[in-house]
Amino acid sequence: MDAAAVAVYVMTDMLRWVTAVRTVGQSRLDALRASALAVSLQQVVIQRAGFPAEALQAIRFLMASDKEAAAGISSFSKPVSPDQEAQLALVLADVVRRELEQLGSSLQEDMALLNSGGGGGGGGRKGGLLAAEAAAVAFRLEKKRVLTAVLQGMGA
Repeated sequence: MDAAAVAVYVMTDMLRWVTAVRTVGQSRLDALRASALAVSLQQVVIQRAGFPAEALQAIRFLMASDKEAAAGISSFSKPVSPDQEAQLALVLADVVRRELEQLGSSLQEDMALLNSGGGGGGGGRKGGLLAAEAAAVAFRLEKKRVLTAVLQGMGA
């Protein structure tokens, strides 16, 4: 299997981005924290295909109206309505963009850095990067590719 096909990005504390994008009441946050899904937004393993079902369920619950949320968090394991799923997609796209922005450099900048001749053998310099630095940039680049693929898959 191709390594790129199984590449993942682990987003830590996804809830911080969700609450930055959309206002969520304290009672809803408390209900999420008291549920079995409390950890679903702490360490979110994102694949090119998208987000794990538990994270989507938690975000659907956070985005729901008070009336809808009264049905309980288990009611949000499946898509609720096309309109709500469209709103979910907008929130997720914004979350991914914010995560990409906080990574410091762009995908294109990292590609240019690697293409400039990073990574000499034996720990020496070649093109301005040590081999370890080139490996770190390549790792960061792959993580950005995962997030970019998620955005593209969402049509964002």
